[in-house]
Amino acid sequence: MHRIHYICRLLLTVSLFLMMTLPIFADVMTAKQAELWLIQQQHDLLADSEQDHVVSYYYFGSQQQRSLIGLERVRGDHYQSQFSLMIFEQGRLLGFYPSLPSLPLALSADGVIHFPQRFAQVTDGLPLTLAAPADVLCLAEFRPCANWQQERTRQHTLPH
Repeated sequence: MHRIHYICRLLLTVSLFLMMTLPIFADVMTAKQAELWLIQQQHDLLADSEQDHVVSYYYFGSQQQRSLIGLERVRGDHYQSQFSLMIFEQGRLLGFYPSLPSLPLALSADGVIHFPQRFAQVTDGLPLTLAAPADVLCLAEFRPCANWQQERTRQHTLPH
């Protein structure tokens, strides 16, 4: 009886472990993993975040081992939102667009990143894709445009 109980508990533990780490094995970066990665790396995107009212992470989807993650920081006396858009590949940050006026609306099945209508992308007339980030991202009439920030070499491990 004790042996059956032990085997059931062991199977439950292994199942829970696999469910919690499945995104790691699938090379998909979740919003929670992105948060932990930025904290572990003491990344510049989180500079002075202890002064923020809110720090939120958004998962927009993945395609071919790349994940699109949004970061919103609500700061200051006027509760100003600051948005950044990050692209991860196989558990490492490839780069990001800082200081955007909006986060995307969706990531389509073909990897095109869509923004809300009032923030329609106007960069080079080509759609922004997860596979090929543009050097500069301009959204509607909002200026300045955001430059793609290639990630410096860091320890690239997925947080558990």
